[in-house]
Amino acid sequence: MTSPFAIRLAGAAGEVTGSCTLVEAGSRRIAVDFGLIQGKPEREATNVDMQIDRPDWLDALALTHVHADHCGRLPMLTRSGFSGPVLCTHATAQLLPLILGGAARLQKRLASEAKATGRVAPAVLFDQREVDRLCSMLVPLDLGEPFEVAAGLTLTLHPIGHILGAACVLLTDTAGPRPRRVLISGDVGNALGEPMPPPPPPPNADMVVMECTRGDVNENIPAPPEDQLAAVLTEARIAEQIIMVPTFGLGRSHQLLYRFGQLSRQGRLGMPVLLDSHVASITAPMHGEYGEQLSPAAQDLLAQDLDPLSFPELTLIYNRRQARIIKDLQGPAVIMAGNGFGEGGPIVEHMIRLLPSRKGRLLLSGFCMPGTVTGRLTDDPPRIKLRGQWVSVEAPIDRINGFSGHADAAQLEQWIESMPAGRPHIVLNHGDPAPRATFAARLSALGYATSTPEAGELIPVPVSCGP
Repeated sequence: MTSPFAIRLAGAAGEVTGSCTLVEAGSRRIAVDFGLIQGKPEREATNVDMQIDRPDWLDALALTHVHADHCGRLPMLTRSGFSGPVLCTHATAQLLPLILGGAARLQKRLASEAKATGRVAPAVLFDQREVDRLCSMLVPLDLGEPFEVAAGLTLTLHPIGHILGAACVLLTDTAGPRPRRVLISGDVGNALGEPMPPPPPPPNADMVVMECTRGDVNENIPAPPEDQLAAVLTEARIAEQIIMVPTFGLGRSHQLLYRFGQLSRQGRLGMPVLLDSHVASITAPMHGEYGEQLSPAAQDLLAQDLDPLSFPELTLIYNRRQARIIKDLQGPAVIMAGNGFGEGGPIVEHMIRLLPSRKGRLLLSGFCMPGTVTGRLTDDPPRIKLRGQWVSVEAPIDRINGFSGHADAAQLEQWIESMPAGRPHIVLNHGDPAPRATFAARLSALGYATSTPEAGELIPVPVSCGP
């Protein structure tokens, strides 16, 4: 008899945050990702709740990549009885201790800052000991390497672009007369997301749990990303401004470094670039260690002994002591700093100092989550609240596209249409209601069966009838 084989969205059901998918095959249970819930304070407050019922019953957890909305609550599982393994790529295994360790320190610091100013302190979700315990469970896998996570249930990781180490997860159940396959996409990379390559065609599957963050966006790129950057640099050079760029430690910061490097090699940069991010500064050189996973153009630079993410005008800042040089910085210059949503990290200090001045300039690239600081700044506010204080906004704000780490609707369609055979059932996750509904309609018009389930809803994986 064929055992039940189904998925449940434990997170990211109708929102772009808190990604977690449960795969159930009879008594066998696998979780894919366990991410941080971000955005409005009332949603962030739910991070303390465990959306996974009985973590101690999980046979394994697979991690698609190390962005916080996919990995940001993993250490919480260890206190609930989960004992691993945690399956991921080699690059992800190298990156995860750094990302989670930084998150533990940030939570502790934000709580201390809130208490010092009389504000309600946010919850500290985990500490360094729990990070160490979780990371001791990591089992790195080669891309394309099958791994039996339980009797008759095999897991394989496949490249997906997006950021260094990212992968989609294929689970194959061979317990019945025909194999059944479910593919969890994680985040599908942007075709323009160099130094990462475009995502290759996905492996065949009967069901695909597919992100749709930008499922209602058909991005019209007015110029190559580096030309858009060059235009902002020209304006800043004339006005002698300091450009603030909110970035993430992985992904957007490295896309920007790659394009700044292009401009430098073309003689079009003409100003210092300071990367004020401990994580981004450490991880930028790591891309060369995984050169075979980068874009063809990035690999060509490596073949010439050129680091695709480095250039003479770049200064990497690893700690607060080194960051002191920024206080005396004069424009024109660029400061790239985390956090990408402006919710914490050194970018907040720079915005408090420079947003009230026409000598500052804010550059927003990529997705700005509604409700976050950068999301609110896209609404052109006269002022914004940062660390409990109102800050006026006099600095001009630029928005450029082509730097999102996520595929737009056309690229998402191209990715799923490139599957070698069959028309899988598609379960849409990791998208706000409007993008999810828009992309579901787009897929339905192409002949796909789609589901947009609520959190916890059971969706059976269809029995395979294809190759």
